[in-house]
Amino acid sequence: MSIKLSIIVPVYNVSNYLEECLDSLLKQNITDYEVIMVDDGSTDNSYEIVQEYEEKYDHFVGMTKVNQGLGHSRNVGAAMAKGEYITFVDSDDIIPNNSYKEMLETIERTGSDFIIGDVIRFNSNGQFESTLHNHVFRENYEKISIKTHKELLYDTTAWNKVYRSSFWKEHNFMFPEGMLYEDIPVTIPSHLLAKSVDVLTKTTYLWRARDEGDQSITQQRSSINNLSDRLKAIQMVWDFMEENQTSKEIKDAFDFKNLNMDFQIYLNYLKEKNPEFNELLIEYLKKYLSHVSETTILELDVIKRLKYQLIKDERIDDFISLIDLETQHDLDKKPYKKGDSFYYNYPYIDCLTPEQQVANGTFDIRTRIEKVQWSTPTNLKIEGFAYIYHLDTSKDTSFSFYLTNEKTGYCCELTTHYKPHKRQDVKTMFGGKVKNSRNPLKRLYDYSYSGFSIEIDPTEFDYKQFMNGANYISIAIYNQGLSVTKNLRSPIAGFATRPKYRLKEFIKLSAEYNSFWEFKYKLEEVDNVIRKVKLENEQLVITGEHNGQVVEDNSTRFYLETSFYDNPYLTNQTILPIETQINDNQFTYIFNKNDLDYTSQSENYDLIGKKNYVVDSNYLDEVYRFDDQKQIKIDYYLNSELKLSITDYQAVIESVNFEQKQMKLTLSIKQLDVMKLDSLKMELKLYDLENSEYTFKPHSSWTSNSKMFYEFRIDLMDKKKPILKEKTYRLFLAISCSEQLDNIYEAPVVFSNEGIDRYRNELHGYRFEIRHLRGSNIAIFSQMKHWKSIENGPRRQALLRDIFYPLMRKLPLKNVAVYESFWGKEYSCNPQALCEYIQQNDTSIKNVVFLKDGFHEVDGNVETVKINSLKYYYYLARAKYLFNNVNFPDFYNKRVDAIEVQTMHGTPLKKLGLDSPNEIKPHYVETYIQKNDRWDYLLIPSDYVGEISKTAFKFKKEFIKSGYPRNDKLFADNNVENIERLKEKYNVPKDKKIVLYAPTWRTKGNFTLAMDIEKMSKELGEDYFILVKLHHFSKANFDLSDYADFCRDVSLESDIRELYLISDILITDYSSVMFDFALLEKPMIFYVYDYEKYKDELRGFYFDFEKEAPGELAYTTNDLVKILKNMDKYTNLNKDRYQAFSNKFNQYDKGNASEIVYKKIIN
Repeated sequence: MSIKLSIIVPVYNVSNYLEECLDSLLKQNITDYEVIMVDDGSTDNSYEIVQEYEEKYDHFVGMTKVNQGLGHSRNVGAAMAKGEYITFVDSDDIIPNNSYKEMLETIERTGSDFIIGDVIRFNSNGQFESTLHNHVFRENYEKISIKTHKELLYDTTAWNKVYRSSFWKEHNFMFPEGMLYEDIPVTIPSHLLAKSVDVLTKTTYLWRARDEGDQSITQQRSSINNLSDRLKAIQMVWDFMEENQTSKEIKDAFDFKNLNMDFQIYLNYLKEKNPEFNELLIEYLKKYLSHVSETTILELDVIKRLKYQLIKDERIDDFISLIDLETQHDLDKKPYKKGDSFYYNYPYIDCLTPEQQVANGTFDIRTRIEKVQWSTPTNLKIEGFAYIYHLDTSKDTSFSFYLTNEKTGYCCELTTHYKPHKRQDVKTMFGGKVKNSRNPLKRLYDYSYSGFSIEIDPTEFDYKQFMNGANYISIAIYNQGLSVTKNLRSPIAGFATRPKYRLKEFIKLSAEYNSFWEFKYKLEEVDNVIRKVKLENEQLVITGEHNGQVVEDNSTRFYLETSFYDNPYLTNQTILPIETQINDNQFTYIFNKNDLDYTSQSENYDLIGKKNYVVDSNYLDEVYRFDDQKQIKIDYYLNSELKLSITDYQAVIESVNFEQKQMKLTLSIKQLDVMKLDSLKMELKLYDLENSEYTFKPHSSWTSNSKMFYEFRIDLMDKKKPILKEKTYRLFLAISCSEQLDNIYEAPVVFSNEGIDRYRNELHGYRFEIRHLRGSNIAIFSQMKHWKSIENGPRRQALLRDIFYPLMRKLPLKNVAVYESFWGKEYSCNPQALCEYIQQNDTSIKNVVFLKDGFHEVDGNVETVKINSLKYYYYLARAKYLFNNVNFPDFYNKRVDAIEVQTMHGTPLKKLGLDSPNEIKPHYVETYIQKNDRWDYLLIPSDYVGEISKTAFKFKKEFIKSGYPRNDKLFADNNVENIERLKEKYNVPKDKKIVLYAPTWRTKGNFTLAMDIEKMSKELGEDYFILVKLHHFSKANFDLSDYADFCRDVSLESDIRELYLISDILITDYSSVMFDFALLEKPMIFYVYDYEKYKDELRGFYFDFEKEAPGELAYTTNDLVKILKNMDKYTNLNKDRYQAFSNKFNQYDKGNASEIVYKKIIN
């Protein structure tokens, strides 16, 4: 069989990500492809994963070689490729489902040399835009080139493309070897050489942004090698352009990209004054700037022109001074007008020519679309705001709106229904704070006159001129003699800015957005309109009208295709009509109901016709019976393609009203003959994430227009306390679905998808809200602690911080202790242990815990206070005792008589603070030392840690030699009775030794288990049982269910101190858990399978890990098995090292740390 696509995956030390990457290649809905995995001499277990996939899948091919870099690996893979097309994937990234299928379908149709797809970045916290790629993917394009679309210069990554192999070979593309940024010298020349390229705005590539502590080489911007290779790559492209006589327009655009983006990445590092780094960058920029045209310089913002001129003039000290002022927001200045031109009063501005100082061409418009709705069946109303960034608005500021067809250029002004609106809130939100102003509400820019509403009435212009392609609305703002124009863009999220289309006869009117989130007004003539869907005699009947007389066609005009977007392993199935009826301009398609699979909660079928079909917009919300529990309706995807949905019956929200302490919720459900809607049996059910259930009976019910309506009244508060727990709930309407009244069906509660995104009420510091899930119309109800009106929003919180907090500091201190752990992310560690001890031993003290999370509940007589609330500033100002395991914010000004205790959150393993180069940025060192100097006391477990604190924190005050309060539990609970209780709690076998595996986090997100569990189970299963406890930054990328008798993952359901107590042996690596576990005097094994990768990082440790680790080091699964089989032997071998380790690091931990701290500080 011929191979259509060759996918090349270079691999190097990515064991934590590789499986996720390779699995994504299996979800492309293509068959004739090969995956070429080229391991570049990995030192972790990446190649073992390569071998597993090669053995498991016939079309996966793997190889390994000596480490020679990414470029070499790609070239090796390309040379092996047999496919008609070729693509590259970095092995820590992900290909979204069906991406290659869609890319291949497009390039096969167009015949272009290659196709590019949009890119989204992601990390453990979620997804976000790729700054590089968001210049490129505005619309889907076919058969374009860089000559007419210069934005393609920003498409510089190798892996979001599918190349035609003949094109690749014709030009003998080779990635440079032995350097970073090897993509750039290939991708831009390939664009310049291509006859045509296709652009797909669908996200076809997920580009991983490594988390802090696991950054890829290209994320390490301050590295001299990183800079050198980036400059080398840019120069290689410039040389190619020179050799191939590239046009001046493209070269100027390339220069602008480099000056505006690429070089900017490195400029700020000049202030770190690394001689080698600075000399390389400065000399290259001086040379580069010598050929840049004046036209290109004038396209840059004035501040960027100034920076480059200072570098060109070798005024580096002035440049660094300018960067420092910019970092401190001292360059946030209003432009001033002189004659017809605007200027900025920047330092050193005189080094620019008079023309370069003029800012007129640099101003941009900021727009926001807040509401889009149909004011009549065909008139579309748009509301929002717009302003010229950095220019005050006034009553004299004027707006003009134009509708322009992108294909024809035809344009008309939209003036009839334009209305201006004053928007003080826009000024407050976006006007920028005035630095050093005593009024935190004062704004640098006045954008008050920025609101607008316009209406598009197709009867007021020749709508036929706008029938083909996208129509954009441009907004021209005239302000202070300056005119700036930009397309209207940036809708708020949700249904409010995304109304459903409307249909006037056979003209479809719709409001859409492109990939730049620019508003598009579309007018399309449609061929077929679906008017009705119904079930008759076990047949699905779809009827409608053709646009004009249709000649009967015996071939299939219309069919259904199963849509498995959520399960790409399933094959799409075509479902043909069993009968087609074409009469004049009427059509009827009849399908066998039994051909439709309706076993899951929701089934979607794409409706595919030889000509375009739409549903009559008057019937978009109509639902029809499918069976006793499911409904059927025709809807559409965001890309306007039709879908037939078979879903659970749904209850639609008609209204939500909050009155005093009660919520009135009205729901409707279609009244279908088969459904027995008995109000006596009706209930509204709320389920939280743990499936706890709350039920409410209807207050009233009625029937109207074939719908049943139910009103529920839910009491929200008792006095000032919420009745329900502070959680998020799913909503269902329980209905009777058959003749049997005990057959109760739960219909999900949904929004109608038209204009409304949430219903919200705030009362007594709580927010009650019904909203829809993102990207769905499914409704959820939430209640949580929320800001009071005086606290609500960053500006009001700034007012509390800058005015209220200093005033409260003038009042006497109170007998209050405040506790904060990990910047308020959780209630844990040493502050928690101290809080619990003080509660038990001193009732005179009020205990207050600072938290970010409004849902968090704390046991005991403790008040939880949300960070940045009124009470937060109050207690921060008046508390006598303050305990923290990290640091309070910069603005905090400790009072003379207050006592601040730094509890630490563990024994330092890796160098930190001022001991770690580049951890504290040079401009922040002084502030960092001042913050640490606020501490009156610092808790230490040993003198060794005390010495570290003197250099890492510059701490000069008193140490409390107590050990860590959190470890008191290890002493108090370390007895037979308690350990037996804990073993029952965690359901571990009592006839086996318990091994705790607690590795450190290498990267946020997925963690791959780098040990052969099957082998260990066979060889150790009779004697051992393993508990796996991952770091809270990590997520299990493994399944242990097949080995339930040997091991279990307890990461999400355990207190690690309890696991220490029930475990006989600890397996860890470079984790600080070793210090706490050593207190129990139980053996440890250090599983360092990736030691070669980490040994450079180990040089940043405070001690020699290989020599001082209190246990045996294991590098492979075989090592682990060997050590565990001979545990007594290795325990004895490491006895002296263990004792020396405990003496050095756990000198003061004796189980009474909390008592020592309490007596020292309070009693």
